[in-house]
Amino acid sequence: MGFSAFAERMAELDVVVELCRGRGPFAAGAVRDTANRSDRDWPEWGAEIAETREDGGERRRVTAGVRLSSTTEGQPGAFKARWRAQIWPGVSIDSFTKWGGRRLDWEVPTPECLQETMAALLEEGWAAIGTALANRAGGARETR
Repeated sequence: MGFSAFAERMAELDVVVELCRGRGPFAAGAVRDTANRSDRDWPEWGAEIAETREDGGERRRVTAGVRLSSTTEGQPGAFKARWRAQIWPGVSIDSFTKWGGRRLDWEVPTPECLQETMAALLEEGWAAIGTALANRAGGARETR
């Protein structure tokens, strides 16, 4: 298949992301292209959504992303989904970070499938922040 074929796959996935822009989770957060399009290393395609909320002096951010890596032979590997939740409480060093992820059994996602997955990842991240805040309110200390 080679890098040129993987580059074609990345272009197909870029179209899927463009069809999602302005809809669902793609309308709520900052959307970034996280692809490595170089054939010097193993290329990978990726898209990410970040949602940030301020509460007083505290910043809370959840990031959801989907990636597709190339194998050493230039074949598409497996899709992977990840979320990351972070809290920065003002000038305090008491921060919180948690992440999770899973493999996705996709060939090429539909725009609806990508939107649903990103929404679910964002929900998981915000749930982790909710748990951390509840633990903090209850006196429990959340660890990384």
